[in-house]
Amino acid sequence: MKLRLSASSLTCTLLCLSGSAAAQSSVSMYGVVDAGLAWESGQHRAGHRNALISGGNSASRLGFRGSENLGDGWKALFVLESGFAADDGALTQGGLLWGRKSFVGLSAPYGTLTLGRQDSPLYDYAAEMDPLIGGLAFTRIVTLTSKYRRNNNTIKYGSPVLYGFKGQLAYSFGETAGASASGRVLSAGVNYTAGQSSSSLSMQTINTQPRSPAGIKTIRLINLGSRYDFGVAALSLMAQTNKSNEGAKALDSRDFLAGVSLPWGAHKIAASVIVHKDRKQRGGDARQLAVSYTYALSPRTSLYGGMAHISNRKNARFGLAPLAEGGAADGSDPTLYTAGVKHVF
Repeated sequence: MKLRLSASSLTCTLLCLSGSAAAQSSVSMYGVVDAGLAWESGQHRAGHRNALISGGNSASRLGFRGSENLGDGWKALFVLESGFAADDGALTQGGLLWGRKSFVGLSAPYGTLTLGRQDSPLYDYAAEMDPLIGGLAFTRIVTLTSKYRRNNNTIKYGSPVLYGFKGQLAYSFGETAGASASGRVLSAGVNYTAGQSSSSLSMQTINTQPRSPAGIKTIRLINLGSRYDFGVAALSLMAQTNKSNEGAKALDSRDFLAGVSLPWGAHKIAASVIVHKDRKQRGGDARQLAVSYTYALSPRTSLYGGMAHISNRKNARFGLAPLAEGGAADGSDPTLYTAGVKHVF
């Protein structure tokens, strides 16, 4: 009897310890599957185009995230996130398996430090200001924010919130032998949130070429944004400067966004106007108008429809994703209509 009680007690103890250990760590799978129809005009030299697309409202993705409680407020964490096209099953982000995110790190009361492929602080803060982030997002004109959204070989630090302020700092190694500055990226940002208002200032410097007699070729982006949620509507304003010293390819432009989001019940309407001012190239200005509607069938499944139109001056060639591979023809005025279904899990 004593032996049986001892064995029973040991078994219960091991089960309790196992349950306790399991409670200290967790791994979850998540994702988005988004597919729909698109019709575009005035964009490709070949003419109009109709298609079944993926990501008309939000990019399709599959991800895994996990954390382990290390004690005293410390946690280990990781994220692996793969982008894919729901219409044909292909990997996006250039065919990378974990092309959206792949990082591991530590979180503590002093902040979070992560290492791997991850979003830049500039993108993190700018995206919060766009009511149409997703299929009809600001990235159609604010192209550099999207192009340099994800950076490889990145060390990123995110601070805790202190008196409404929080910040991020990221450094991406170029890893070019004999030219360590080539491909190097530095990005930083700070955000202040008070009640229903949120404002941020962020920057990013990208070294596109190694040092030459003329110096390192760089692109510098500075973004300032603000958002206020009135409850019945949320208003957003954003401005970004884009400059580089790439010789004949040098940039000097400004982007401005004004947006609104109107939720009521299962319905939501979002709209934005974006103006691109090219200070270097004559006739390089452009303007975009976009509007979207979503209807939530459930907390996880929604129907959506949207429209975006870009007016390009004679030397501007901004196109509309997801059908605008390579951009639009010079001076064209592309229009994109989308409708589809999205499921989040």
